[in-house]
Amino acid sequence: MASSNLPSLFARQRVLNSRLLVVASPPHDEIPCIPEREPEQEASETPRSRSGKRAVQHVSTKQERQRVVKWMKAYAAEVGSEDSICSLAVKNFPTLFRQPNINANLQKTSRWWKAREQIISGIESEVSLNCISHRHLGIRKKVMLKADSGRGRKREDWSIWLYPLVLNEFRRLRAAGLKFSPFVLKLVAQNEFIDRSIAYHLGRLCRGFQSGELDENLQENADETYFVINMDNGHTLGFRGDENVKYADVVSGGVSMTMVVKVTGGRSARISSPFMIFQNDQCSYPIRGVPDNVPGVSYRSTKKSFMTTDCLVDYYNEGRANWADPGGATKVQWIDNVSSHNLTPEVQAALDNIRTQVRFLPENSTHLIQPCDSFVISKIKDAWTRMWEEYKLQMIVNGDWQGGGGPRTSGLLKIQGRRSS
Repeated sequence: MASSNLPSLFARQRVLNSRLLVVASPPHDEIPCIPEREPEQEASETPRSRSGKRAVQHVSTKQERQRVVKWMKAYAAEVGSEDSICSLAVKNFPTLFRQPNINANLQKTSRWWKAREQIISGIESEVSLNCISHRHLGIRKKVMLKADSGRGRKREDWSIWLYPLVLNEFRRLRAAGLKFSPFVLKLVAQNEFIDRSIAYHLGRLCRGFQSGELDENLQENADETYFVINMDNGHTLGFRGDENVKYADVVSGGVSMTMVVKVTGGRSARISSPFMIFQNDQCSYPIRGVPDNVPGVSYRSTKKSFMTTDCLVDYYNEGRANWADPGGATKVQWIDNVSSHNLTPEVQAALDNIRTQVRFLPENSTHLIQPCDSFVISKIKDAWTRMWEEYKLQMIVNGDWQGGGGPRTSGLLKIQGRRSS
């Protein structure tokens, strides 16, 4: 009998507690209803951090702050005192605060109470917005604002002036049907950065010559250019029983190589002897069958025929490509800032031997300000392009098409180094 009456007793106790809480609360218009919760449910919904640290503070919207401050002002005017008004606000609006963080909640309501005039003024103001709504495809989305405009970092005057102009221009172009590509915008920004870097470099160079810091007779520029040579002579590798196989018959297709070009400045300006970099898996020097006895040129080898840090040391140690100034002055060599141009201790030691100082050019400006590229390498590329066009014309005359030149031919020339079966 006693056990059957326990649920009814608990229900009466909950009703009595809720009535006592309502009676003890001060009279006002907007006291929110306090939902009845079991102790287990309240403990499960309390946000806690797994690491034991303080949880992130709850941020209230502008409308919620206005509602709380409006009640606080009404209560203070009715009672005639501001004592314990912050704690009463936290108690009467529990859904807006995190219950375990008592001190943080009191500090929050205290800040609201100090700024009550500013918060309340936003209710009558027509400029202040509490929410932003947007309608799309028959669905209206509403977002409640949590901060007033102007909060955060202060904007510079140029940003305040420029932002509306840029925004209006974007809206005008979008209304005209123009679509913006992030890749194109990034490319435009890179080109602008390159132009500014080049202008700064040329201005610094001009001031260096005017002040006497730089001597035109001691300036050098070095750059690399990449080639692919067709080594296919049209012959097979050989037949069974052959005693000798020519090297040109073994190497079929394109072979890559790099040529380093250097020009000197001043009255005795000249084009230095080129430095070739061949492809060799063992990075051998000299390569078997390729003696380094050709006048006016020197070479080394790397695995991919590109310039490397080790090959850069050999380049500066090569007397036919680089030499010290006879007068004992320090030369300045301008190079581009690629990854292989790494000034390691070995490279710096080789530069000290020839009394040369290395300075880097602006990024991505090889084709714009380097004398080697615009004066020497471009002429070499023009000659190679002319020879390659003549070779392709001869392939067209010979009918070297992909697929054998039948009616279903794609119209592409045959790839060098491949033979149709």
